[in-house]
Amino acid sequence: MYYAQANSLRRISNKTGGHIEYRYELNQIQEDGITKNIGGLRIREIAQIVNGKEYVTSYHYTKNISGGESTGLREGLQPKYYYRAYVPSGGNGMYEWYKVLSHRDDDIFNIRGNAVGYSRVYEKFPNGSYTMYEYTTQKDEKYRDEQGVEYNYSGNEGTFPLREKLKSVLSSRFWRRGLLLKRTHYDANGNLIQSDSNTYSFGNPKSIVKGFVPYAEFSIPTLHEYSWYSEPIYLDKTVIQEGCYNLPSTVSYMYDTTHMVPKEINQIDGEGNIIIKTFTYSFNYKNNNNHSDPNNYALRILNDRNIVLPVETTTMKNGKIIAGEHTRYRTQMVQPYPNITAQLAVVPSSKWKLAINNPISKLEISVAWKEYKQPYVKQSTMAAYVLILENHILPNFGESDTLHEQAVQEFVLQKIENGLNVKSVKDILIVLKMVMKFGVKNEWMDYQEWDIKYPSSSTTKELEVLSVANHKKILNHIQSHFSFAGLGIYISLCTGLRIGEVCALKWSDINVSEGTITVNRTIERIYIINGTEKYTELVINTPKTQNSCRKIPMTKDLLAMVKPLKKVVNEDFYVLTNDEYPTEPRTYRNYYGKLMAKLGIPKLKYHGLRHSFATRCIEAGCDYKTVSVLLGHSNISTTLDLYVHPNMEQKKRCIAKVFKSLGK
Repeated sequence: MYYAQANSLRRISNKTGGHIEYRYELNQIQEDGITKNIGGLRIREIAQIVNGKEYVTSYHYTKNISGGESTGLREGLQPKYYYRAYVPSGGNGMYEWYKVLSHRDDDIFNIRGNAVGYSRVYEKFPNGSYTMYEYTTQKDEKYRDEQGVEYNYSGNEGTFPLREKLKSVLSSRFWRRGLLLKRTHYDANGNLIQSDSNTYSFGNPKSIVKGFVPYAEFSIPTLHEYSWYSEPIYLDKTVIQEGCYNLPSTVSYMYDTTHMVPKEINQIDGEGNIIIKTFTYSFNYKNNNNHSDPNNYALRILNDRNIVLPVETTTMKNGKIIAGEHTRYRTQMVQPYPNITAQLAVVPSSKWKLAINNPISKLEISVAWKEYKQPYVKQSTMAAYVLILENHILPNFGESDTLHEQAVQEFVLQKIENGLNVKSVKDILIVLKMVMKFGVKNEWMDYQEWDIKYPSSSTTKELEVLSVANHKKILNHIQSHFSFAGLGIYISLCTGLRIGEVCALKWSDINVSEGTITVNRTIERIYIINGTEKYTELVINTPKTQNSCRKIPMTKDLLAMVKPLKKVVNEDFYVLTNDEYPTEPRTYRNYYGKLMAKLGIPKLKYHGLRHSFATRCIEAGCDYKTVSVLLGHSNISTTLDLYVHPNMEQKKRCIAKVFKSLGK
């Protein structure tokens, strides 16, 4: 295996410190019911490492994603083509036949250069969703090799010994294999998201393609001819199924068979809309002889050289243009290398968008963006994006096809006026910008960066924390009135854990030997919007950021409290419930609120316990980096912005220390 991986791409590093790793495994095929390792490698995993966290996309070459029988097939390859060469012999010459192989004919890992094809491959993404790909293979007669070219012989060639052998040689149709038949994407729970099924056709009649090989005849370089069957491949139709209950949409393709390029793509979507995309190429202007127009002359040059380039694309929806682009060309003399004669080249001179009489809306772009984004983000993150879209972006901009800075500025001021804080508004704009940039990437719209102004706040909101006295009061009460639910509040006050992290804490995460608590999961209730259906769902996931996965030492009092419990509890149970089922954050908030009221402590959000822990750390003179790591902040600046606000006494001590060093 290690020898097989020699000279294989293993890693790509980027300037930000992350990198991508490529992991391989030996190719496997299924022959006579036996799975065999054969030559060559296939990708097992592609891991993207960001801030020490791995995001792994894995590949499975089996009939189902859970494993089992390999779908690998040995694609048998024989000598495919022959060419005829004239070989001088004294005063007379004779013809010899030489074989030309489409692939190597020597041994490669004992498979004689045979390629390996897979009928089914699974691609599993970091968030648990996966895609199934199905391909054409030689198992289907339609994609196997076929009878070779019938050669015409004359003279003595008719008695050539290889005549009969040549008739029996198969002509390779390897290009028919490995075509994508079906691509199906599922979410992490195995629910269908989208399925695309393709249908192909092959050019008819088949053509004999001639090739040439160099040969030295009387020390004079010459070219000798050989032939094989070839044919164009056309993607005829794609049927797209979104979800289990939506109506499928059908995409049909029409081609210019002379130049083998698409000229029209027709789609009927699940709602009955007819979308037509047309292509105009340089050869469509072949009768244009107007030399005064640089574009016309350039297109004529392209046609004379049999070069096919797109000139115009137009997309129409229900008879109205929704997108389009036109390119003009010109001629230019270029000299690619010194001492090489300059040549006439054709280059693009300008591009412009066609006038749109039914532009694509933000609603349509956002739908496409959600489908694109879903495989790459956590379920909770995607739910937050969708909530922002549904509650803020689409009600304001969903029907618009353009979005100017002034409209966005007015939107921002209105949201803040209605009570939304600046951070929440900025989060909304982050999602809006992602949707806009996705639209630009797909050439559905134009977008320029906005310069949005936010109203300045005259007052700085102080962080809500417990007083030292109340901090102690809660700790003492829980120590003297122990309960599993109360233990969670005690842990938050001693470690700074978020409420979702406390709710997801299991006894296995508490190590009394080390005296540490490991944070590696969180619980949150997310809001799901699926078409007209809206509901909430409780999910257990990885913490907020990679830095939030952390190990925190326990205080001696906390360790003394949990040490005897660890001897009797079930390691797989959740700490707050001491049961196999957790409590969710909103239920635990209610418990916390009732306890604070019972103790006569002023109302404080549960997150205030985390703020209180951090404040006590700063007050005790802990270094800011350590506090940042304990809290699981992704950046120390977050810690500094939130908690490092010196009071008047601290300022006085600082100035006194400076002047003391000066002898004053």
